[in-house]
Amino acid sequence: MASWSETSVRDILIAIFPHKISADISFFKKIVPVLSSFLEFAFYANLQKNGLKLIGVIKELEPLMLNEVEVSLKGSLEEKLYNLGKEMGLDLSSLDDLDKLYAFVDRFETPEKKSSKNNIIQLSVVKKQKNNV
Repeated sequence: MASWSETSVRDILIAIFPHKISADISFFKKIVPVLSSFLEFAFYANLQKNGLKLIGVIKELEPLMLNEVEVSLKGSLEEKLYNLGKEMGLDLSSLDDLDKLYAFVDRFETPEKKSSKNNIIQLSVVKKQKNNV
């Protein structure tokens, strides 16, 4: 954490989080306040000497991060899933409610889809074994 820089924070907020975390925009809106509080604590605990400066950076980057999330979600299956969650009254900024949403959708997944997922995994294993022979 002591080696965190403006560049690394920028990369995480703009290039990594929006593409590696699958969540609704409301989840991402909580990242900056949580990260700001953490960096403030780290600064006053002498764990991150640039903590206060990094807080300013992440606050400036928040609109870019949220835009990146909106662009990546637009028209996607995830967007439809999160819209369903909103219609169900779930708080999509909550990990617990996201888990509930995924569990709900999983109940309606057909056995054919579940078995086809297994077949895909089995095919990839078979291909890998063939390549090793």
